[in-house]
Amino acid sequence: MKKLLIILLSSFFLYATENAGHISSFFLGVKYEAGTLIGSDTTKEKLVMKLDGVDYFTLIEYVEAMKGAVTNDEFKANLINIRYKDGIVSYKNRRHFFSDWLEKRNIKDITCETGPCINVIKSLNKKGINQVYFEGIDIVKRKISYVPVEEFDSLSLNDGDYIGIYTKKQGVDTIGAGIALNKDGTWYLRHASIKEKKVVDIELDQYLGDKDGVIVYRSLFSF
Repeated sequence: MKKLLIILLSSFFLYATENAGHISSFFLGVKYEAGTLIGSDTTKEKLVMKLDGVDYFTLIEYVEAMKGAVTNDEFKANLINIRYKDGIVSYKNRRHFFSDWLEKRNIKDITCETGPCINVIKSLNKKGINQVYFEGIDIVKRKISYVPVEEFDSLSLNDGDYIGIYTKKQGVDTIGAGIALNKDGTWYLRHASIKEKKVVDIELDQYLGDKDGVIVYRSLFSF
């Protein structure tokens, strides 16, 4: 594993100043693997840097952390600041939800700039009466903006924008996320696919067919 990390990172760092679309190309074909992070309300959190197995959320974390990083230590520092509030490695401080990214100064919510949006208030982490998705994590009320899937054709995106797949499901904001890519005028989503069991590109309108909508974040790249 350590040898693989060194090989992959040495390749990524050559393109450290590129956007998420370019950097993420190195992940194409990497296997989908859920549950790689270590930590819970009863287990001590450990920093995980696993580039040979990603889920939809760790993929975009790693990609964003590689921007501007030219050494292993810089990548590690970036990842800590992206994954954890106040740069403190702990389960309590982990950013569990896509919208937690907005606590970072370098991430901007541009959803309502990309298309006709709807604003809702969600109680994140509330699964039901006296039930939560993440034990030991507070329930937080938050305004979420999303563009309904039927407005997809009106979206105004940039290559490398982060796309969250909005869900109306109680207590969560997204059920997936990836990176927007334009190929010859057609928009694709690069994401870690459960179905394909690896990182793939799929036409965005095809992927969104049965989804509720999208949330769009843009990196301002400033660590």
